[in-house]
Amino acid sequence: MPSRDAWLFLFAALGGVGGVGTVLQLWFQLRGRTPIETVAVSQPDSTRVSLSVGRLVLMTLLFLISLGLALAGLVSSLSGRDTLRDELKPEHIEMTVKAWLSPFGYGIVDSPNDQMYFALRATSVPGHPVLIGREKTHGEYLNVGGLVTISQLHKGMIDKLPVERVRQIDEDITIGLSLLKLSYTESVASGVIEFEKRLPITNAMTQDVFVGTVEDIASAENLVIDTILRDIGQ
Repeated sequence: MPSRDAWLFLFAALGGVGGVGTVLQLWFQLRGRTPIETVAVSQPDSTRVSLSVGRLVLMTLLFLISLGLALAGLVSSLSGRDTLRDELKPEHIEMTVKAWLSPFGYGIVDSPNDQMYFALRATSVPGHPVLIGREKTHGEYLNVGGLVTISQLHKGMIDKLPVERVRQIDEDITIGLSLLKLSYTESVASGVIEFEKRLPITNAMTQDVFVGTVEDIASAENLVIDTILRDIGQ
């Protein structure tokens, strides 16, 4: 079913077409001929159709109505595109996120952060936590990120590897994350790997889009862990 925005644009388009049609008809009538007559052999001036005052008023009125409909539809469509669905508005987005994740078995824990309007840790069973929040400096986005903390055992093994080998692990992780359109800046040598994706809060955001992104992040966490274990021979 067409969206509200689609109907508004259609409304504007139809109004505009009606307005143009009326203008053309009025112009032809003022010239004393119909559109069909313009493509035929020119007629003598005595055969031109006279335009009565009443008809002129009626056609002018139709033109003004068509023009008004076009402008009203255009203004409504432009303003309507900027109106978020109620569930995506700032005062509701946190509850919406929780409601979207709940049916998929995610455990959700608040993780207060002074730099965020809200911050959550969502964990599936089994699974690693996915970090979800809305930054105060970029309130028009939802941040969905992953965090992998390398165990002390594996961190010790990485520390003993040659520098070239550590770089190769970083490259392998980078290639894997790039397939999910993710990137990270820290080396495995730091012991912590973070990555995130920013989702614009627009009417294009749906439960499917959001949950799909969370699942991509969870998959990326597993990919990072598997890559590290493989490259260090575990």
